Amino acid sequence: MTNTYYTLDEVRFDCDNRLLAWQGRQVIIDPRLVDLLVCLARDENQVINRDDILRQVWENQVVNDHALTQTVSELRKALAKLNPDFKYMIKTVPKCGYKLIANVTVSQHEQTDAVSAAVEDDISRPTQNRFVPEINSARQVRYLVLLAVLFLLACGSYLYGTSQAEMHRQPLLNADRIAFRVFTSSPADEHIAFGVSDLINYRINSLSHYSASLVYSHDSQIIDQSGLVISGEVQTQGQQRKLHLKVYDNIVNTYIFQQVYDLSGDALLTTPAIILSDIGNLLEESFDQTIIVRTERQYPAQLAQLNWIYEAHHAGNQVTSQSLHHAVMLFQRVLDNEPDMAIAVAEQGIVMRLLVDIEPGSIDPQAYERNFQHLLQLEHQSQFLPPVYYESRALHEFDPANLVPAENNLHQAIQVRDSWLSSVIEGKIAESKGLDFRSKRAYTNAYARKPCQATLNAIQHLLFPTDLQKFMPNMQDKMSTEL
Repeated sequence: MTNTYYTLDEVRFDCDNRLLAWQGRQVIIDPRLVDLLVCLARDENQVINRDDILRQVWENQVVNDHALTQTVSELRKALAKLNPDFKYMIKTVPKCGYKLIANVTVSQHEQTDAVSAAVEDDISRPTQNRFVPEINSARQVRYLVLLAVLFLLACGSYLYGTSQAEMHRQPLLNADRIAFRVFTSSPADEHIAFGVSDLINYRINSLSHYSASLVYSHDSQIIDQSGLVISGEVQTQGQQRKLHLKVYDNIVNTYIFQQVYDLSGDALLTTPAIILSDIGNLLEESFDQTIIVRTERQYPAQLAQLNWIYEAHHAGNQVTSQSLHHAVMLFQRVLDNEPDMAIAVAEQGIVMRLLVDIEPGSIDPQAYERNFQHLLQLEHQSQFLPPVYYESRALHEFDPANLVPAENNLHQAIQVRDSWLSSVIEGKIAESKGLDFRSKRAYTNAYARKPCQATLNAIQHLLFPTDLQKFMPNMQDKMSTEL
């Protein structure tokens, strides 16, 4: 029998037997991981587009990007079992795909595995008297009956224990997923805590292969499913504002990083970059400096305007009539100083759309249309647009009769990062198609990220009325009568 072998630098890959080997260590991998590694090895050191990988590995099956991300994560972990450094053989190329960083050689050899030979030899023997003891006495019969009874009792005990474990099993952890819990603070600093959290979470998603999700509650199921959890508290004493940041590793159940950062005065402009650098070192990620510069340009360089952005973003996330009007005003204040700031234009458009649906008649339709036209102009002025740009377009271009533009824009947004709002938009698209199961999952995911009244307000009113009793019956009593 002829086997195909790949040599990936020091790693020997027997694709026929699904075996990775290095210096005496061996790891057997799943067939899907074999297909993925073969796909990458055929074009080593070349970037392979995500869509091409999906076509080659999953062929005619319909799967989403998350399936590929999860499979890549599993393959990295398999390589790391041989040597922790080997997980870096697979490099994520943001907005494009993956590439295998290794020198690859391919060879074919006759299989001479001793185990296989032994198995074939064993199979070739006569089957008579195999595994069947010769019974010569009644004593042996009683002995066999006793063994059978003990075997049945053991099976029953095992099945019961398995069923109990199934009921109380821990959620599966995704090593490449980060739960970024919004920093806590006093009410006076909530907009700072939220703004810095959102900024760093966005940049982690833009710069690394990790998928970071912003969560608003300490008991969110997303925290239980993530390999790492980033949290922190903003504390103010007099004129000094400090951020106490922590990183918890759910896999080893311990804090792996703790640091205090200055957020006082102008430090608010520079500290997020320092935090990002420290997190990059912790994750052993080599962030692309070009992308870092581009993302930094998306936020104001002046302290007053940065505060307005943070305050407006925080107000918009409250999703009440009063907070949304306040957010529109604050974003306009930013745009009066920097008219082409994409984040401010896009966020203002999202807030306007929420107001249009929550409080009809409160927004001048021409003002909303001017915002959209301004948004479209930015596409030709920037090569690196934030995900809120695409979320804002998805809302404006949403049309139940033609959902393709909204779907395309939503896809562009979640290529960078998921958010509670993108989950709401996903639910609205599915609901418009009559896909109630998908709608319920999307709305539930939005609430899991941000379990509060604001999320329920958006689900119920955004784009068109949604019946919470149908999709989220347990949440119906949480809705207030006044927005």
